[in-house]
Amino acid sequence: MKKQIVAMLSAAMVFSMFAGCGTGQNTASSGTTAASDNASRVESAVTDQTAAQEETNSTAGEQPEASQAEQSVVEAEPAIAIQYPMVTDGSQQISVWVSLPPHVAPYMEDVAESAAYRKAAEATGIQMVTTTVSAAVESEQFQLMCASGTTVDYDVIVGASRAYGSADAAIEDGIIMDLSDYLETDMPDYYASLQKDEEIRKLLTTDTGAIADIAGRATGGRPQGFGIRKDWLDQSGLDIPSTYDELYEVLTVFKNDYSCPEPLLMYSTGFLDNDFLCSGLGMTQSGYYVEDGTVKYAYTEDSFRQYCEMISKWYAEGLISRDFLNNTQGAGISYDAQMQDGTAGVFMTGVDIFSSGSAAGASDPNWEAVPMADVTVNSGDTITMGNTPNSDPLSNKWNVTTGVTEERIPYVLGFINWFFTEDGSIACNFGIEGEAFEYDANGEPKLTELVTNNPDGLGSFISESIYINWCAPYTLDPRYYDSIYDTEAQASASDIWNSNRNNSQQYHGDLTSDENNEYNVLYNDIDTYISNMAVSFMTGAEDIDAQWDTFVSTIESMNIARCIEIKQGAYDRFISR
Repeated sequence: MKKQIVAMLSAAMVFSMFAGCGTGQNTASSGTTAASDNASRVESAVTDQTAAQEETNSTAGEQPEASQAEQSVVEAEPAIAIQYPMVTDGSQQISVWVSLPPHVAPYMEDVAESAAYRKAAEATGIQMVTTTVSAAVESEQFQLMCASGTTVDYDVIVGASRAYGSADAAIEDGIIMDLSDYLETDMPDYYASLQKDEEIRKLLTTDTGAIADIAGRATGGRPQGFGIRKDWLDQSGLDIPSTYDELYEVLTVFKNDYSCPEPLLMYSTGFLDNDFLCSGLGMTQSGYYVEDGTVKYAYTEDSFRQYCEMISKWYAEGLISRDFLNNTQGAGISYDAQMQDGTAGVFMTGVDIFSSGSAAGASDPNWEAVPMADVTVNSGDTITMGNTPNSDPLSNKWNVTTGVTEERIPYVLGFINWFFTEDGSIACNFGIEGEAFEYDANGEPKLTELVTNNPDGLGSFISESIYINWCAPYTLDPRYYDSIYDTEAQASASDIWNSNRNNSQQYHGDLTSDENNEYNVLYNDIDTYISNMAVSFMTGAEDIDAQWDTFVSTIESMNIARCIEIKQGAYDRFISR
């Protein structure tokens, strides 16, 4: 444990809490349903299931083999149903440690106020009690909790496995629980959702066969991508750019013809990490990708050199903000305003910017934006790594800590299981009926203007956090998108953003505790060096031609080969799951 903590405290770990239906049967109970009652119900259900299975097995030779699809449907139905509410006397609570970004925190003093949690408390009888930390210090605070042994003070820590390095490592070091033995009986709806989604089950199962992460499929499309000023393109007779050269031409026109001070507007991480802009050059955010089963590292390859050269040129010509390093989310910058007042012409955004309400509120009456696919080197190229539609299809990962006693496990897991019931899915996707959504004439849920056009002027991201959910584990309902889109651009955004992408070279793999310890010690210094040099290359402080060979040799001398070897082993284990 100590060696793991030392490594964590020395490493600059990324602890991301952001996100985007289990079929269930909810039977109301008039009295308190204690853990023992659920245990009896579970035992009876399991007995019945076992008997049925034995009968099926005895006649297996007489029956045609069911198709995979038929088997999936059968397996998707939970054999056990939890009776909700689980308690009615207020005797149970669930304590959750979670973070909030600074631009959300002022509007949500207590995360438990988020609608999905209010509904969960009402349905289960279990009150959620949250400890909220700022997203700016969440990694540091989590590490301190691990070092002090106070993770056990909470029932759930959102994103603990990711922050720790891997679920197996966190289980091995006694931070979180392996839930494998409890899922079928104490989380039947969640268990059923895993049975019908093989990809999600595989992603959530560790190399040792453990399942510690509770998450659902949260992707129905990529929620962010590039937007571009269509009105400027039309006036200039230009098409939406599809290559880096075309994008450079467009940015130059925007700057010269429209006096645009920051033609390309992105968060700093969009330039420093290999995100949406870089993946067309063969880059990934982590640097790792897979080619023919072999793990490779892009930061020492020519693709990263090309990227730094490109950004350096654009920076020198004023096509990106001179102060882009400070363009951090939640820094008090109104990105919507900058997109709409002529400050920027190409920008990172979500679908909300394309809504009719956003267009109506633009300071420039001629303002019109449309989504733009990520650019590539050559028109028609396919992006095979980085923010692909299914590179990380999981919703927010909840981890149950080892502080939960055996007698409380049914309550804690039963509370979380509710998110994967039919009612829980509605709450997580749409909020509370009569507040955030109403059913239309066809019986389909539609979000109200409380969310889509908030009367208090709250942006949709903030209003959704309050009136739908913040950071709950759930499965995204495809009808969610139908309920919010009111323009063609919104409806088409995800398709456009994903149009030239697949995940064929995406890296997956989880490190063991010992591997995570060794990797963090090695890679922390490598990561710091790369980040510093990337800034120097992009801003012109260091000459790329003169320093590139030294840059690569320095990374090699810091033993990047061993880091790649560790990642390769984890990838091989993932493939064999």
